Parts: sequence; structure tokens; C-alpha cells
Amino acid sequence: MRRLSHTIFTAGIFLGGPAAAQDLPPPGVIEKIIPQLQEPLRPARIVFQPKPAKTDALCNMQSFEMTLERDGKDKPNKYSVLLNPQPGTPAVPRQMLAVIHRLAVDADGAERAYHPEDVHGKGTCTRKQDSRGEEVLSGICALDSFASSGIRIFDGAERVRFPSPAKQPKESSEIVARWKKFWPLIRDRKLPSIDFKQIGGPLAPDGYRMFYWKEQKLAAFFKAAIIPQTKDGYPCLRGDESRYPGYFITATTLTQPSHVRDDGCAPTRYIDPLEIPFFVLPGGSVGTAQIGDIVIGFYKTGGTERIAFGIAGDAGPIEQFGEGSVAFNQILLGQTKKPVINIDDVNSFHISSERLKADTATLAILVLGGTKQRLNGDYSRENVEKVGRVELARWNGGADMTARLNACLRQMKP
Repeated sequence: MRRLSHTIFTAGIFLGGPAAAQDLPPPGVIEKIIPQLQEPLRPARIVFQPKPAKTDALCNMQSFEMTLERDGKDKPNKYSVLLNPQPGTPAVPRQMLAVIHRLAVDADGAERAYHPEDVHGKGTCTRKQDSRGEEVLSGICALDSFASSGIRIFDGAERVRFPSPAKQPKESSEIVARWKKFWPLIRDRKLPSIDFKQIGGPLAPDGYRMFYWKEQKLAAFFKAAIIPQTKDGYPCLRGDESRYPGYFITATTLTQPSHVRDDGCAPTRYIDPLEIPFFVLPGGSVGTAQIGDIVIGFYKTGGTERIAFGIAGDAGPIEQFGEGSVAFNQILLGQTKKPVINIDDVNSFHISSERLKADTATLAILVLGGTKQRLNGDYSRENVEKVGRVELARWNGGADMTARLNACLRQMKP
């Protein structure tokens, strides 16, 4: 306690003297907040175990069971996968084909991912065309809720959660009302931006900025890995350069060259999941496959086959495998023309095991390591598809586009 109190006192002087130090939460409150922000992650790993299986000559891939596990988890996730032939152990795949049973949807990086005034992502907008004939939306309609944004609110030491307005309308409206009074103080820089690591010491997680409203005993935390920060530590917002000013700028692991504004924010640095088909790679790498490599989705139901040419655009928890961008899932479902207004539309592209059963469908993901350089830094949808087609044809041996994929799927059947 004495050490944390000293840390807070020192930070108070840095922020502007003893008066500023008094505008921080009490040491006991900070100690209770720290473990609620982010539990220390236990070691995680990807393990490939060879499986005895007859190899199809056309497929020419080796059967493995892929286990994604984290220490302390009772049930690791396991997948049937095929790897390029492995000469030894441990397996270090360059190419991998996995059959998966769900594909969730990722909206991070979108121009409308999160908005400070649409906490639940339930806002509605009107579709219209701007002066250039491009479709824009009038109103506020975020694609996701604060639950996924890395934003954390505390009343004293108690985490404030935004309950579903459908299940708890009164409680939800009261909490949202408090937030709408809190947010303008952050937006207008009436509260100082505090590096929480500096306040909380070595036990505090990295990458959080804290804003404390002393009168209401409310603290807000923003995670820079999801919502980037300005030079002076405030959350980056989209400005007049965007079709949708006022939304938070949100990050993806894969980045591209972007104009950097005077405040340090780069609005076009990240990959837009509504425009670019991409896959979320567990931990950011599988074997030698890395962020930026070509990833191909294959959805097969009856006589219908759909291929989504994408890239590994974001990193996710290492124990999870099965998340794609809105555009990636839209292509696989054949719903590329369906409007995307808010979180309900985004969730409609979630591919669940029930959906696969209803369609009697098979869903597979092909990861082609070592292909990032062939995109030459151009992550436009057109270039991703162009390079993806070339790489799939190269992997397929130039034959029918899905011949080798289907041969591999037959090999994977029990």
C-alpha cells in the first residue's frame, strides 16, 4: 500500500502538483480496479499432433489435430487440420487447411465500429447518397457495443456494465445517461489523460489511459490496442476526412500507410472489415504463417461452393480459431449486398454450428504462409482477390479452382 501511495503521489506531481494528485482515485480503489481491467494471461500454445490417416494423392497434405490451449483452461479447443508435409517434430506449418464449426464476425477497424453515443450498437441510420454519389448513413449507428471496445467504466472500485436495454431497460438507460454526461468531459479535455501504468505501478496492465471524474467517482479506461490515442493521450475520433466523423478510430493488427493528422491519429491506417475480407489469426501467427498472408475461406453446401479470398488481418486470442471480418463472412454466405447498419446486421453474418447444420454445409479455412510479400502492401479488396486467386491456383496446381480443396475435405472425413 505504501508503495502504491507513493506512486500516486509522484504521478500527481507529474500531472500538475498536489491538487492534481487529489483528483485521482484513492489507492485502495486503484488496487481493486487493476485485476478487473485485465487478468494476467497464462501461457498459451498451439500444438500439432499427427493423426494416422490415408493421404489423398491430389490433396498431398498431412493430417494433424491442432490444439489451441491456455494453461488453466479445462477444455482446449481442437481442430482437424491438414498441413504441408512435415519432415520432423514439432510441426511448423507453412500451409494449413482447417475445418471449423463456427466463424464469428470482427468489426474492429471499421469507420463505424464504435461510437461514444451508441453504447449498445443498436442505433439506426437512414441510407442516402452524398454529393459524389456514394452511399452514406445519416444518424448514429455503431457496428459493435462497448463490450468489445476495450472501454471500461468504474464507479469507485465497481465495474459498471452496460446491461441489455431489452432485458433491463431502466438500469441500462440510467447507466447510459451517466456515461453521456461523462464522455463530454473526456472529449473536451476537461479531465486529464492519465497513463494508468504510471498510477498503478508494475501490477497495472500496459496500454490503458484513465480519466477520472472526481465529483461522480467515475473512472473510464481506454485500451490503446483497440482505440488508438492522440499525442496527448485522448481517444482518436474520426474527423471531417471521414464519411462518419465522431466515431472512434479502431485498430487492426495489420496496418497500411496512412496520413497522420496533427493530433497523431491515422484514420486510414487500419483495415476496414466492411470492405476487406480478412481472417483473425490466433496469436498473430500459426507456424510460419503471419499477419498479412493470404487466407482463403471455403463454404460448401450441396452443389454450391463459395470462396472468400482474404488476408490474415488481425490477431486474436491464441486459444480461439474462427473469426472473420464482415466482408469475409458476407462472401461465404453469399450476402454481399445485404445492408450493414448496426450490431444486429453484423451478428446476422455470424456462422454458427447450427447454421452449418441447417445448410448441411462444410466450412474450411486455408492459410497460405509466405504470401504477404506478393500483395506488395496493397490491401485493397481488388488486390487481395487478385493475389488470392493466383495463390490458390498455385496451391491447387493450376487445376479446377476447388479440386484440391475437395480432395482434402474427403481425406479429412472420418
